[in-house]
Amino acid sequence: FDHCFVQWIKRRGNPVIDMIQAFRSEFEYSTLGAEVFLEPYFIGHHSPAGNAFTARSMMNFVIFVNL
Repeated sequence: FDHCFVQWIKRRGNPVIDMIQAFRSEFEYSTLGAEVFLEPYFIGHHSPAGNAFTARSMMNFVIFVNL
């Protein structure tokens, strides 16, 4: 739903972490259905597990971009 916005930001040269892609990549390794997979990450907003996942995704992005 936010693909156009993410692409617009990327074209401006801003570093972008597409969290939809991060969750999609993580989901590839799951044997759960999408709703069950996402349940621990959201409680109307990010849960502590969702915040930790976001932080790990950002950390990996920052490390790999600066290599």
